[in-house]
Amino acid sequence: EHGKPVHRDPMQQTYHLMRLQKMVAEKLESITDPTMCELAAQATRLVNSKRDVYWDLLSLQDPHAPRSSTEGPKSYSQPKTFSVSIKEYALVEPIGSGGFGTVWLARRRRTGDMTAIKVLSQADTRAREMTKAVQLEKSILATADHPFVVKLLFSFATARHLYMVMEYLPGGDCLTLLTSYGFLEESLARFFCAEALVGLAYLHDLSIIHRDVKPSNLLITATGHVKLADFGLSAASEALSGGDDPAEEAAEGDEGISKARAVETAMVGTPDYLAPELLKRGGYSYEVDFWALGVVLYQFLIGEPPFYADPPAEVYRRVLALNYYRPCAPDDMSE
Repeated sequence: EHGKPVHRDPMQQTYHLMRLQKMVAEKLESITDPTMCELAAQATRLVNSKRDVYWDLLSLQDPHAPRSSTEGPKSYSQPKTFSVSIKEYALVEPIGSGGFGTVWLARRRRTGDMTAIKVLSQADTRAREMTKAVQLEKSILATADHPFVVKLLFSFATARHLYMVMEYLPGGDCLTLLTSYGFLEESLARFFCAEALVGLAYLHDLSIIHRDVKPSNLLITATGHVKLADFGLSAASEALSGGDDPAEEAAEGDEGISKARAVETAMVGTPDYLAPELLKRGGYSYEVDFWALGVVLYQFLIGEPPFYADPPAEVYRRVLALNYYRPCAPDDMSE
């Protein structure tokens, strides 16, 4: 409000400073004049010092005993509590930003391990009424233990932020790879999608529907495998959502999955990857993930989604009409 002091979020200030630093470096990388190079170096040092100040402020806000600090992956039993805090990590650079928060590359001071930390503002989460979705994402990541699903290492909260410390996958995401090459060779596209399919089958066995399968949510490991990431839009049974007893829900098998999926009617996800049943706003199940993965496979091979259009309403119309672009397949492509 007017007349009141502005309390800036140290995390956001740190993020903007590091983005500014990267932009300046990109602008000046082609300059060879010694004077300009020295000015650029001074600007970099200034940004680094400012960033360290904001990071120190953030650490000061962090209580000695975090309200919740859990290690994952875990079983359906109660999570074990650890004394882990943001003070144990040094920021390296922001590697992603979205509606749910910012993802940072960070180094754990004690071990030197590189991690990816998803940082979410408690105030923003409450204001957008996304607290339940965020808690569900954390629960899914803490429960999942599979080679094709990204791993949660720790999670903890302070008065202002929620932190999810995940394994860092240095290969980037499939969208970046696709953008760089235009399309993927059939063998690589099949390999990535096969691994994603196995990961989805594992999640479905846990009564989890991802609901946002797309290239940017398929992360690549150092050895060239893919892992499903970003469960911010996922749906799950009441067991993972904090309702019924998880052990009882897990014991229900397929019946538990049916119960979990029968009530899913909300239309969420990214337009190009939405299944027809999602657009019709009727009941749907984990088949919507298979539809999205099929769209991803098409995009890998052709270079763009099959129903691509602008605006999104036209995408929806094409999906419902099954009106997609049918390119001439290369001679060496499988039937």
